[in-house]
Amino acid sequence: MSESEKPGVIRLGLFDVVTAISSAVDMVSPLVNQHHRQVAMIAYAIGKEAGLPQDRLLELSIAASLHDTGGLTLAERLSGLSFEVEHPEKHTEYGYRLLKSFGPFDKLATFVRYHHHYFTDPRFPDPTGTIPLESRIIHLADRVAVYIQPRRYILDQSSGIVAHVRRYARFMFDPEVVWMFERIAARDSFWLNLDAGRLENHMHEEFARFDVELNSEQMMGLARLFTRIIDFRSPFTAAHSTGVAFVAEALARRNGFSYDDGHMMRLAGYLHDLGKLAVPAEILDKPGPLSASERRLIKRHAYYTDRVLKKLPALHQSREWGALHHERLNGSGYPFKLAEDEIPTGARIMAIADTFTALSEDRPYREGQDLMTVAKTLKTMADRRLLDADIVVAMLDNLREMEETRLISQHYARQEYEEFIDLDSEW
Repeated sequence: MSESEKPGVIRLGLFDVVTAISSAVDMVSPLVNQHHRQVAMIAYAIGKEAGLPQDRLLELSIAASLHDTGGLTLAERLSGLSFEVEHPEKHTEYGYRLLKSFGPFDKLATFVRYHHHYFTDPRFPDPTGTIPLESRIIHLADRVAVYIQPRRYILDQSSGIVAHVRRYARFMFDPEVVWMFERIAARDSFWLNLDAGRLENHMHEEFARFDVELNSEQMMGLARLFTRIIDFRSPFTAAHSTGVAFVAEALARRNGFSYDDGHMMRLAGYLHDLGKLAVPAEILDKPGPLSASERRLIKRHAYYTDRVLKKLPALHQSREWGALHHERLNGSGYPFKLAEDEIPTGARIMAIADTFTALSEDRPYREGQDLMTVAKTLKTMADRRLLDADIVVAMLDNLREMEETRLISQHYARQEYEEFIDLDSEW
């Protein structure tokens, strides 16, 4: 039996993993869509010109594809898109902490941490010996991508972009990296490859042959990386997905799920709100009632969860359970308006775990409900065929256990969030 066939080991395409994370972060705003892909393409071309071996080219491309992962809010991402970034440390440090939390990205996290440091930064008197070459390449690639005007024909801009970069050589950029960029920028093919329709095809060609094998612990690490990107945008959601994940797993086991399926249920819980990255943070944090338009914006999150997770075919089961958590047995749910017989048991469990956790949490517009009120709400929703009545009974029969599971898991998740954002006081 090969390693990838052993129980608990999942084989994922490396391109699929990177594209899923990058696509998730790009959902924050269409204004920054394709930015990661462009930076990865430019960095790859520079790295190839520098003669980096294939393994380093791969690491460089992945780091470039994820370099703005720490831009947890639209404001932070847009501030990073100005050509000269005055205080980049916040989002680069967030990106470093996020990526470092997933073992296979530990090395890449350092490349992201230093990707906005100027070549003449006084803190690094010997930048070529202190700042990784990959960081220096990503820095220039990032600034080139920022300077590209999407509505202008790319070849009409190329000479102006090169001249602009040249002006910052030795001050902002490593002059050797600038020299390598100038060499590739002389080729029309380099610029034409940056066209939005070409980007993903090129990345797929470069990454398609690389797979990564993750055991169950590493897979949970990847899911937790997604969860931090999703939930750490707001203190009100910082522990939500973690609570849903552990409650869903416990409820699944109470409903006869095997150990492995329970494990996949927890994975689905971590990922179920991935699409909320497409919802503006000011709506998620709004202290008063939502308008009809704002409610429609929030409702799209389940659709985007489904769309992003389709990039990871190996997680089909968790995608289905997670993305369908707002479907309802009476056909009134979203985003697909599924009928009762189209909603799998796992999605029904996820819907109850999500509802239970959300009702119990404090939100900007209300305090969390007490346990007995939550129980009554679940019963009422089951009576209206919004939730599966049999699974709600199992939930209520084990209510104290479920509440303890939620409280403990969310306690540790909030501790992690507080440690993660602690750098706020430094900037």
